[in-house]
Amino acid sequence: MEEIPSPSDPGRMVENPDGHVVWPNFGLNMRNRPGPVDMLVDLATQPLDPIQVSLLLREFYDNAYGIYDHDGLNQAGHEARPLALVGLHPKEQLGGYSKLHRFFRRFEQMNIRQFYGYTAAEFLKLPHDIVELYFTMARERMAREKPALDKAAAAMQQAMSDPRST
Repeated sequence: MEEIPSPSDPGRMVENPDGHVVWPNFGLNMRNRPGPVDMLVDLATQPLDPIQVSLLLREFYDNAYGIYDHDGLNQAGHEARPLALVGLHPKEQLGGYSKLHRFFRRFEQMNIRQFYGYTAAEFLKLPHDIVELYFTMARERMAREKPALDKAAAAMQQAMSDPRST
């Protein structure tokens, strides 16, 4: 099960059955359960204007999908956020899932600067097919070099654990 920062304490991680809004399992646990519209129909004892309906549906959505608990304002440790309906919550932040973030992580993991001498800014300017070719070449190069690196690491580990080597 994935973990996300706690809405009330961002330094603490909590289990999250729904995951992030971009994860494929987001909202799957809501199948065959009453949704926000069903709750709104049950709640409405008198006609509501469109603004009230919109606010209630947003609040129900946030509650139902674990984005923000609007009903837990009196619980210990729950941060009261008057603008929570329009605020950005951890489950909705897309920065870490963006194409640019993935690109920089691949650039780093594939050692593009070390192998080919490109800076990240220079590499971003290359055509997409060339970038993918470099990533493929770097992955193949790393696969070729891995056995030698593993062998060297094992020899170093052996030398460090052998009492005769001191």
